[in-house]
Amino acid sequence: RTTIIVPLRTQNEIIGAVYVNREVYAGQFTTDDLALLEVLAGQAAIAIQNAQTHELIKKVYLDFIMSSSHELRNPLLILRGFTEILLRGTTGPVNDGQKEFLTFICNHANAAIAIISDFLTIAKIEAGLLSFEVASVDLVACVEEALTNLRPRIEAKEQTITLNLLNLPSVCANWESL
Repeated sequence: RTTIIVPLRTQNEIIGAVYVNREVYAGQFTTDDLALLEVLAGQAAIAIQNAQTHELIKKVYLDFIMSSSHELRNPLLILRGFTEILLRGTTGPVNDGQKEFLTFICNHANAAIAIISDFLTIAKIEAGLLSFEVASVDLVACVEEALTNLRPRIEAKEQTITLNLLNLPSVCANWESL
């Protein structure tokens, strides 16, 4: 039996070892065998270190996205909430010019909140913390449901929407994400 052990070394740290054993007698390992195994061990150590570094970077990235997204989203939610209170006239009468500005603020706060939520969703998907099923989705049903959910806001603004949804194909998507 012949055995050779070569350390997996990164810079000045040993992170493991490569162990090669010949059960059947085939002669001793040569210096060329040792040199090749040392090169392979060096490459393996670099690959392991790169994988560990990649995982660390991924974790730091996710932590940054999560914390900064929450730090950005919370003030926007407060801004939107107070803007909606003002728009309802809870604190006193609001003239048309003020309503226009408050609606503008509210709409842009909603858009920013949606963008931040998308960043969070993408970060969670990339980190493997979120997954969803993709299936055939009826676009007509999807649009009709969205309209049903928006109808009170549309009617509150005294607006109307007319749909002409003919022959829309089914698509592969996640229903909850649409």
